[in-house]
Amino acid sequence: MNIDPSPDPAPEGAPRSVALDLLRKLWRVNHAMETLSKQMLSTLEVTGPQRLLLRLVGERPGLSAGSIAEELELHPSTLTGMLDRLEAGNFLRRTKDPNDGRRAIFRLSAAGKRIDGLSQGTVEAALLRTTHSLREEEVASVNRWLTLFSEELDRERAELSRMKSAR
Repeated sequence: MNIDPSPDPAPEGAPRSVALDLLRKLWRVNHAMETLSKQMLSTLEVTGPQRLLLRLVGERPGLSAGSIAEELELHPSTLTGMLDRLEAGNFLRRTKDPNDGRRAIFRLSAAGKRIDGLSQGTVEAALLRTTHSLREEEVASVNRWLTLFSEELDRERAELSRMKSAR
């Protein structure tokens, strides 16, 4: 597929660019995920990203904050507040790593296990219903595209940082 990267707007009546169509859909998805996440918070007491973290700890109990950040491909400082909130809400238990007392590890509490076990009312439930309607190679293609797009967003962010520093 040949995608025109030109940022110029199309003349009135002309077809939309592929980039514009994709951005429109991505923003709709982002908005829908944020809206559902807020509903999850008011109903389940955790947001979509918090549930993702709980699902990860549920699959691999005993992960450290650094390991969780690595799995989610985030900077550890990004997770500090979320881990603190989940612990304060009694969804996570933080204990010392028996092999390294300087490091904390995380396990689900009973409340965390309840959230981990949900199969409805979550972003993940909607995603699973969607992926069940696709062939395996289509899911792999979407996954690859999302990875590439995420990497390109990181490059743009780095470029903006360079531009800001050059001022």
